[in-house]
Amino acid sequence: MSIELSIKQVIEEQIQKVTRAYIDRLDSENRLINDKLKWTEEKLNEALAKLNSHNNIIADRELSGDKIHGGTITNFASTGIKDSAAAKKLSIKDDRIVVENDLEIKGTVHCKTIYYYSAKADNIDVLNSVRIDSNEVLWKDRLGNSVIKSKLQEVGYSMNSMSRTPCTWPRTA
Repeated sequence: MSIELSIKQVIEEQIQKVTRAYIDRLDSENRLINDKLKWTEEKLNEALAKLNSHNNIIADRELSGDKIHGGTITNFASTGIKDSAAAKKLSIKDDRIVVENDLEIKGTVHCKTIYYYSAKADNIDVLNSVRIDSNEVLWKDRLGNSVIKSKLQEVGYSMNSMSRTPCTWPRTA
């Protein structure tokens, strides 16, 4: 064997040693990276599967009203509320509540002031007086002080008779 061949062989062996160690190290690192990538991919797939199923199912007590803006909730019911209307009947605004049709109240209405355009009642109990434009026109036992004209024909019962016949005044022309 010649010196050149010997040197060539030694160089090749050294190159193979260094290269083999480097290649083995790269291969090991590559396997580590591949294992980490595989683990990460599995975790991402699990997270995506949870998100997909989560988008289709909302658990009880999971949805907040703060997440809703507009839209119609059909067959709405809550503690104290049941909405079975086919069309809008109630509008709640900052300064008033508007009821589109009849209002039925089962119970008592408490309010400080009530404004109305006309009223019909079978029976109405007034505790003190009936007023028109803040002027008392009728009390339980007398006309209000603001009444100055009247066409009354009879009032009350005669105290002179036990038969309790109504008192009458002569008509004036």
